[in-house]
Order: sequence, then C-alpha cells, then structure tokens
Amino acid sequence: MEPKKARTAETFGYLWHASGAAPHGGVHSAKTLAALAVSLPAGVVLDAGCGDGSDVAALASQGAEVIGVEISEGGTRAAFERTKNARHAHVVRADVCRLPFRSDYFAFVYSYGVLHHVPVPLRGLSELARVSRAGAQAAVYLYEDFSERAAVLRWSLRAANVWRGLTTRLPPAVLYALCVAAAPVVYGCFVVPYRVLHAMPVTRSLANALPFRHGRHPFDLTGDLYDRFSAPVEFRYSRRSATELAHDAGFALEQIRQERGWMLRLIRRP
Repeated sequence: MEPKKARTAETFGYLWHASGAAPHGGVHSAKTLAALAVSLPAGVVLDAGCGDGSDVAALASQGAEVIGVEISEGGTRAAFERTKNARHAHVVRADVCRLPFRSDYFAFVYSYGVLHHVPVPLRGLSELARVSRAGAQAAVYLYEDFSERAAVLRWSLRAANVWRGLTTRLPPAVLYALCVAAAPVVYGCFVVPYRVLHAMPVTRSLANALPFRHGRHPFDLTGDLYDRFSAPVEFRYSRRSATELAHDAGFALEQIRQERGWMLRLIRRP
C-alpha cells in the first residue's frame, strides 16, 4: 500500500476502533440525501469509504441493499460489528481507488468525506463512476476551500493547516487523547455562541458562519477534530473546482449545495 494511504488507513482505523460500534444515527446520509432531494433507487447501493458503517446501517434500514467499502482494518471491523445483524448490509475491505466490483454495477453511489483524503481524488471519483450504471446518481461530500466564505474562516483554515503540520505526525492514540481534551473547549467556543446567536434573527447569519456549530454535547466533536487534524492528505475545493472534478471523473453535476462543505448530486454520464 502507498505510504500516504497506509497512514490514512492507520489513523482513521484507530478512530473507528476507538469509537467502536457505539449507537449512531447515520445522520450524514440522512442529511445529505435530504439536502440533495435524493431517493434511493432499486438496486445495489455503494457506500464508498464507509468508516464505522453508520451510514451503511442507516441506508440498509431503508430497505436498500448496501455494500460498504472501507480501507482500514479498524473501520472494517467496526462496520461489520455494527451491521452484522442487518440483512441488507455488507462490508468489504478495499481501496476506493481500486474497487473489486465490475463496471456498471451500482444503482446509486454515496461517499461522504472520503475523496478529499485520497492522494488522487480524481482517481477515486473516476472509480466510482466506473462501477456506477449509466444514468445512476451519486451523492458526494467534499471539503470546501472557504473561497466563498468570510475572511475570518479563510484565516482559521490557514491557522489550522499550520497545526496540521504537527498533528498529522503524532501517534493516533496521542492525537485522539488530545482531541478528547479539546472537544469541550471547542464546544464552548463555537456551539454555545452559535445557539445564542442563532436564537436572534439579527445575528443568525453570523451564527451560521461559525465552524463546529453542529456539536450535540461537549465531547461530540472529538471525531470531527480528529478527522480534521489526523488525515495526512487533505484537498479542499471551490464550487468551480468541485464541479470540474465531477466532470473529469465522468459525472454530470445535477446539484451542488454548500452545507459545511460541498454536497454534490451527480449523475453518471453514458
């Protein structure tokens, strides 16, 4: 395995192993499909980069036949544990850039927060296009580069990237412990102000500009922080570059929404 992919598998595998198969609502798939107005079609669904299997379980609960693909051993184990009693859920350990499936197989493809951590994102998305049927839809989430956001967010991204130069070199266990300790601080700095500001119409737009505003409790952001500061590879996209990536991979863009990143509804071109 390539060094960067091996490091990615190690870091995220530790996250899924540390979090285990704890209860999870599959909120990523639910919010993404709702935001993009996507309904699951008949046929087999691919969750490309399924992590701990939360969304595999959620999609399978809707009656879909779902195959989740995960590169890390820790993620594969957690996903299998989460879905072992789900009749329509399956988990395969594989690389999204080299999927072990024939072409034109899947009726729908879903990938949340994965492709921007792949050394060559175009290769990964092109592989998703290869295994999709002609005319099949895909729902993909990518990090944004904040080029359409306020200057303070662009500054915060630059500052975070400086820290990433250190944190991506830390042992996963050390970084995870630091993220556990930092999560309540981030919650107090962003979630609490968000809830106060969002309650007043005059400051609602300011509230919606805050990062990490989605935390549900003080330690809920541990995984988000770990994700942000552990991944050895991270690409970010503007609206234009996300659209170009989809086109170059063999998809046509049906819809793009800015939801703490880019949510894209794509359709596989013939």
